[in-house]
Amino acid sequence: MQLFSAHRGALARSTAALQTPARSFGAHPTRLSLGLEQVQDVPTSTDRKPTGMHRGPGKRQTAPKEAAQYQFIRKWDLQMRETWDELEPFKGLPKPKAQFGNEAAEVIWPYVLLLENVIKVHPYTKSIYVYYSQRQSTPLGKLAAQVAKRVSQAYLIPITFHNSQVYVEAEMLLEYSETPWVVVNCLDGTHKLIPVKPQAGQTVKAGAEEVLDDIVSACNNMGNAVKNPKEVMQVLGERPLQNQYVRVNYQWYGDTPEERMSHLVKWDYEPEEVVPQLRNRTQHVLDWMNYDGQLPTHNSVRVNIHREAARMRKPNISAGPKTFFNSSGSRANARTARFNNSRSPQS
Repeated sequence: MQLFSAHRGALARSTAALQTPARSFGAHPTRLSLGLEQVQDVPTSTDRKPTGMHRGPGKRQTAPKEAAQYQFIRKWDLQMRETWDELEPFKGLPKPKAQFGNEAAEVIWPYVLLLENVIKVHPYTKSIYVYYSQRQSTPLGKLAAQVAKRVSQAYLIPITFHNSQVYVEAEMLLEYSETPWVVVNCLDGTHKLIPVKPQAGQTVKAGAEEVLDDIVSACNNMGNAVKNPKEVMQVLGERPLQNQYVRVNYQWYGDTPEERMSHLVKWDYEPEEVVPQLRNRTQHVLDWMNYDGQLPTHNSVRVNIHREAARMRKPNISAGPKTFFNSSGSRANARTARFNNSRSPQS
């Protein structure tokens, strides 16, 4: 009888799991990807307890082989529970800025989520920053912080994904404050501050959508008020991609842009109409190709090489034992490499 009731409870749990609704968009886009820190919490060894003169906290350590075994087991466990983030495909991307409140930049975003939220801002928008505090003293301030957090989690990464010239960042300030704010920068140097002030009875979702409308309208107003559109257009053409760090999981859409755009209409246009205006076109193109174009070397390169050769020629003198442990600022930019006899500061 007890077995039957346990089986019935398990069946009820599984049917309840089937009936749960899909998660809403902004609350949990995906789980946080912690990179290699997912398996770095190797426990300290407890079975070897040193007893001699040299016992202490540093002596009770795990051998590297045991640590590797533990990490393998832990990774396997996380993979079985589907809480492991595979970061190998994103190995070549620049790392997102790791900072409190900026966790949405470290998340692996499903492509469907980004396609569901196509947010277009004015092309002259340069960057959008969201700041909110960690703690608040009033319920209205708490609501405002939740609204700003929702904006930073749900809308910033879609904005920078669909507008590659816009840099996006959110920060949670470790302090008390009642009014979060958004800073919108334009490509011509102007900026605008948008305070986040939701109404008292407002929901977090409605407040976040209202803030998003304010951001888009501020971008449009600042972009339309640009005095010198030709120069700003040139700056826009020379601006590098700002969304290269975004980790996207293109689920069933294919990995190449051609596969992803295969359902779209191919408009025919003249290529010279859409080529961006660049100031030093040849230099930019050669930079992108990573090729010197057999152009003559700039004089500063020769000067730097000469300086480095002189630095290699001069004797490797380090200070005496009295000044050995001083700060590196007093040692001629710490050029002397006292360990391992390597001359260069990089190695």
